[in-house]
Amino acid sequence: MIANRDSAILKHSMRARAPYLILAAAMLALYFPVFRVWFLGDDFAWLSLRLQPLGDALFRPFAQGTVRIFSERLPFLAFGQWFGLNPLPFRVLSLITFAANLVLAARIGRTLSGSRIGGFAAASLWMLNARVLVSVSWASAYNQQLYSFCLLAAFYCLLRYLDTGRRGYLLAQWIFYLAGFGALEVTVVYPALAAAYCVLLRPKELRSVLPMFIPASVFAALHLFVIPKPSSATYAMSFDAGLVSRLWRYFVWTLGPEGLAENVSTAWKIPEIAIRIGCGVGLAAALISRPTRENWFAAAWFLLLLAPVLPLAGHVTDYYLTLPSLGLCWIAGSALAAPPTRLRAAAFGALALAYAAGHVAEVRAGLRWYAQRTAAMRDLVGATREAHRRSPASAILLAGVDRELFESGFQDEPFRLFGLTRVFLAPGTENAVRVREEIGSLARWRMAPEEFARLLAAGEAVVLVNEGGFWDDETARYRTIAGSASGRVIMQLGEPAAGKWIREGWHSAENGFRWTSRRAVLGLPFAPRALVIHGYAPALVVPVDLRLSSGTIAIGSTRIRQEGPFRWTAEFAGTARELTIEVDRTRRAPGDPRDLGVIIQSVELR
Repeated sequence: MIANRDSAILKHSMRARAPYLILAAAMLALYFPVFRVWFLGDDFAWLSLRLQPLGDALFRPFAQGTVRIFSERLPFLAFGQWFGLNPLPFRVLSLITFAANLVLAARIGRTLSGSRIGGFAAASLWMLNARVLVSVSWASAYNQQLYSFCLLAAFYCLLRYLDTGRRGYLLAQWIFYLAGFGALEVTVVYPALAAAYCVLLRPKELRSVLPMFIPASVFAALHLFVIPKPSSATYAMSFDAGLVSRLWRYFVWTLGPEGLAENVSTAWKIPEIAIRIGCGVGLAAALISRPTRENWFAAAWFLLLLAPVLPLAGHVTDYYLTLPSLGLCWIAGSALAAPPTRLRAAAFGALALAYAAGHVAEVRAGLRWYAQRTAAMRDLVGATREAHRRSPASAILLAGVDRELFESGFQDEPFRLFGLTRVFLAPGTENAVRVREEIGSLARWRMAPEEFARLLAAGEAVVLVNEGGFWDDETARYRTIAGSASGRVIMQLGEPAAGKWIREGWHSAENGFRWTSRRAVLGLPFAPRALVIHGYAPALVVPVDLRLSSGTIAIGSTRIRQEGPFRWTAEFAGTARELTIEVDRTRRAPGDPRDLGVIIQSVELR
């Protein structure tokens, strides 16, 4: 009998754990591509904490006056010290925390809906929601997952205390609640969440949560009035009518997928709108058909957790919805667990499937984006480290850095992690990028063309060029075309070294020059501020009209009326690293089958 009893207990235990194991397995299957994601943006600033004194690294306010010891300082310090630039520990930590959050979400959802199915459905919908993507994929956003764990664990302990009266749960609630202040500042709203639950469902127990307002008030006062914060428009508080529009924006973001038509396929344009509308109608129907106090608390969960970020008009971002979105999922889970009719089951089932399809597609697209963008930064960091290893005393100049790559972390100084302080953008490359003025200026990355030419001539610079995602050492070629230390870069088109820059429309080099056809394209080592073309217009083609352009941007045009040499100076426009020279007509010399335009001897970049 004892064996039978033990077997029954084991089976019951397995059945009880099965939903949570299914949730964890589904989460891992959905987010498995996250293991291909490297580091991005703020990650490099946090990884650099190990270069500072320990006291400053742990406790000195950074960013917007934040001191998130548990979610940012300790993980980046420990993992950076132990594992270097290996992102695996960050991904494992994030997924384990997310799995724990799903279990807590399901258990709390079971209490709110009165059904295991309701709790499991709510946690499943939350797990699929694309608004969670950033907190799982970006190491710097781990604070969203950790504070979610602290608040969910605290609230679950409160529910257990209210059910059992055991004061140990009350103590555990306080421990998780106070730990949340080391994860994210939004923890200050937890007392309001606990109080809202008690007011709606257990009014006699309200007095047990009121003391929690004391540390929240102290923390808010310290954060607002004592800890210094940078004056940045991005995080300026705005209390105006925009609060309503921002709340609506966050609500719509939670309901359905976003940007699939632009990032995945235009076929999603109508379906993603339909999913948002359908989920909005379904959620309203769920609240109207079951206006329970538990559902109103779930709605309060969504609103209260968003309240601290709604005034941030300059920083409306979807990862703020990581934990608030769970409130709406609890409402949906309660609706899915309600006694079904055929019509109700079909309607809510169809909505759930559409919601899952849209959000899964967005999560997958987002994971691909993170993997591709972080891989570009990983390759760049690897190339600069290798260049520094080969030539440790040289400055490193980078050409071919576009806006997206620059915004992937340049201003967070990933190179200083390896002691590299002399990394710059090659002259002209700065025209293609944009800086965040609140954390630095473009001056840090600029190098004057005169200094660039001097370093090249002295053999004290390495030039890395991005060609199709691969970084090539083009120092020798740049040294060949850098004519002097005057700031000019002269491309002699008849020289063999210029062959790398010759694109379509040119004839073979002869006697120090090249003929153009009707349209000739020249690659440029960088996007200059101005250029000078030295050429010759033969009697064969004059008068002739010349037009210059870069990409889709016109630079200028001129008419050459007489035979002879010409010199054309023009201000460069755009950021494309190419120059197109067009003539309005070509001619053929006797016995020569080529269509000839004009002769170009050199292009001088300034």
